Amino acid sequence: MNATILDKQLHLTKLMLERQAIVTEHKFQYLDDASPVYFSAYRSDLLGRYLSGNKIFKLAPNLQEYLTTTQSHIPVATFGGSHSNHLRAFSAASRLLRLHSIVFMRESPNGMHKPLAETIIQRGCKLILLSPEEYKHREDQAFLDSLHSKHGPFHLISEGATSPLAVRHIANVFAPFKSQFSHAFVPVGLGGTLAGIVAGLGAETKVIGVSALKSDYSLKSRVENLLRASNCENSGNWTIDYNYHFGGFGKAKPELLNFASRFEAQTTLKLNQTYTMKSAYALCCELRDAKMDSPLWVNTFNPY
Repeated sequence: MNATILDKQLHLTKLMLERQAIVTEHKFQYLDDASPVYFSAYRSDLLGRYLSGNKIFKLAPNLQEYLTTTQSHIPVATFGGSHSNHLRAFSAASRLLRLHSIVFMRESPNGMHKPLAETIIQRGCKLILLSPEEYKHREDQAFLDSLHSKHGPFHLISEGATSPLAVRHIANVFAPFKSQFSHAFVPVGLGGTLAGIVAGLGAETKVIGVSALKSDYSLKSRVENLLRASNCENSGNWTIDYNYHFGGFGKAKPELLNFASRFEAQTTLKLNQTYTMKSAYALCCELRDAKMDSPLWVNTFNPY
């Protein structure tokens, strides 16, 4: 690779690593006869006009590792499904950095993958569709070996960009907020962002992970394993709440959609159906039912 191009890529990646979001204050009243709730919001949705949300924190250290350790002719690859915010961010980063990249995407039988697939292709990534059955084996070494045989060598960033590198970076991002908040609400998919925030905020803040999945009870052990693999301290002052999935990943019910419409109108905070609608709903329900001195809601949404 041309040294000048690599220097530019590393410079842009360094800028991504240095990003820090602002915290804004909000008031929300769900029902006219109910008392309003007050909370702070960590605005990772404002980190950039092209690439934003928590994915910038997870991708940046992984992309820096790829650029500094892998030969330039070897592409960078990752996995994701039809609702994947990770794939949206990965394809945006690939275009921004002008990377040679591959996306292995779970093909949806009902065609729900097609809009995101089109975006991925438009951003210059090579798209390879996998059947739902094939996608189940994305962490199996034998299946990965078969992909290497078919498509050549590639540097793999795991689904969601969840890795010890990402966890440590997120911990560093949130460390300046230690002791500032009594509680923190975080949407959870694969657990990487939650692990980093647990490590960064420490024992002083009760961290509530709001699962976007209906019944993935392996999340707790996954977060514990990520903290261990990242050499980050496990404060123990955290939990995962499965009560706000509204039917499962990417699903919603009228109650949630009505809440989101009112929440966005009053706070100007934009939500997405996959993650942040559910964590915002959990935040407001828990604030209504329990006293919390200084709650923080982590907005992980990438609106681009």
